[in-house]
Amino acid sequence: MNRNQLFVLLGIVLVFGAIALIAWVAITALTSQQAAPADTSVQGDPFGSITIPGSVSGESQLALVTSEGETLSVPDFTKGKEPITFAGESYYFVYGPEYSNEGFDFSVQYQAADSSFLVELLTEPIGEAREKAAAYLGELLRLPAASLCEVRVRVVVSATVNEQFSGSDNLGLGGCPGAVQLP
Repeated sequence: MNRNQLFVLLGIVLVFGAIALIAWVAITALTSQQAAPADTSVQGDPFGSITIPGSVSGESQLALVTSEGETLSVPDFTKGKEPITFAGESYYFVYGPEYSNEGFDFSVQYQAADSSFLVELLTEPIGEAREKAAAYLGELLRLPAASLCEVRVRVVVSATVNEQFSGSDNLGLGGCPGAVQLP
């Protein structure tokens, strides 16, 4: 094989290698776009744009039983989420930190068994954290503040955040009957 033939052969190998590399990159990019589902969870600012499946068209609704036994129809924020089972109880993790409280003022869990929410305040001042949690729930459920008082919501705080109010079984949502006054 002479030198010209070697250059031609090397050129052909390089061209086929480049074509194979481009095809591999294109296939990988297309596959990853199709395989990745749209992220509909809220992990950032609770006052930013919240995407709730079914909230625009009204197709997917969830019936919440209020503390008075009435039923409220709200967007189904559980759609596409798997419930978490712990100590024999099943709940949905709706909002907040998974591993570290950093960057979060509160967390929200939902128990479908009794249509109740557990809100844990994670930062001081806890009064502001509770206001943010109430605003988030209002947006999530598409309910005005007055209707939020009908929803079964238990608001708690740990002793590591605020020792004074940590013993309270339910601080309630601010402005609702029975809510504890917070600083």
